[in-house]
Amino acid sequence: MSAGLITGFSIQGCKGVLNSFFGIVIPCILLFVFYALRMLGAGDIKLFCALGAIFGGEYIIAIIAYSFIAGGIIALALMAIRRNARARFRHFCNYFKMVFLLQSFRPYTEFGDKEDNGKFRFAYAVFVGTFFFIFTNCT
Repeated sequence: MSAGLITGFSIQGCKGVLNSFFGIVIPCILLFVFYALRMLGAGDIKLFCALGAIFGGEYIIAIIAYSFIAGGIIALALMAIRRNARARFRHFCNYFKMVFLLQSFRPYTEFGDKEDNGKFRFAYAVFVGTFFFIFTNCT
């Protein structure tokens, strides 16, 4: 994040610092709900904040969108490989049924649960999403 702020200042002055600052704040605001429900970890949000500091507030939303699309594709591929799609969709439906019927939010998953084979490191999806963003915007 520091590198993004320094780079923004050196290239565009105060306007660049402000753009990098918005790039840090936007992921915090947009992704807080996912963190609170334990769908994303704090490291994932910090990674988005660092990318936001580098690319700026105007591009971080696109990077987040590309990363979520990449995450969905990775999740579908992992479900096919692990052959646990039915169990994952059942867990997903039961979670939302509990939220709507009981009107209470509980964590979607526990990060410390090593037995849950429905998880993967979201940083992989962030890498693919960022790579796709750079590839589509620099050509």
